[in-house]
Amino acid sequence: MITNSELAEVLALYPVVRSLSDEQRSALQSAALPLRAPAGDILARPGDTVDELLLLTAGKLKVIKQNGGGRALVLYTVGPGETCVLSLGSILANAPFPARVDATAPVSAVRVPSALVFALLEESAAMRRYVFNVSAARQLHLIDLLGDAVFYTVERRLARLLLSREQPVLATHQELAEALGTAREVISRTLKELETRHVLRLQRGEITVLNPDALHAIVTGTSLESPAHRFTPPPPQPAAVSYSHH
Repeated sequence: MITNSELAEVLALYPVVRSLSDEQRSALQSAALPLRAPAGDILARPGDTVDELLLLTAGKLKVIKQNGGGRALVLYTVGPGETCVLSLGSILANAPFPARVDATAPVSAVRVPSALVFALLEESAAMRRYVFNVSAARQLHLIDLLGDAVFYTVERRLARLLLSREQPVLATHQELAEALGTAREVISRTLKELETRHVLRLQRGEITVLNPDALHAIVTGTSLESPAHRFTPPPPQPAAVSYSHH
């Protein structure tokens, strides 16, 4: 059972829970359990049985797909008010969990048993719409992620990632590798090449972009010498013509 204050946190963050009837919310409060986890905890591993859905009220989760060689790809993150769609998929399909879930910040959450998830899906149209919407949105995100990994070079994807972050970028090479689904060694080599070209400056756990135009050129596949990046001075104005009367 969760407390009234824990239920209030869930209600504030999840509109779908606010849409439930008083009886359904009471059932959720009675059946759910609180969860606290420190940063660094692994909350799920590939092959785990999923018998509850987490409603996150604080912290952040990172959902990772990893191969046998140690390479990892961050599929998505989950923050307060969001849902892990792979957990939903495992519950609905009665299938093993296919990824790993890490707590990247201290986590507070409410654990909703899968039996209650099924009951709410049967009883609540709002719950069904919520599941459809979050699943569709995450599916589109994963298709974009797959397309990037297949069609674009690591340098191009890294350039776009660096441009999207606040400066300086506070991240380790391993974290960048996981974000892009490649090996840490590949990221380190690519960053070093960019530093040699004076595009950025590397420090421990910190990357400072020195030439954002160069990164933008990498992302767009253009050259700094192309018309998109070259300054073209305005054409000279014709000299004024003076007419004299003879």
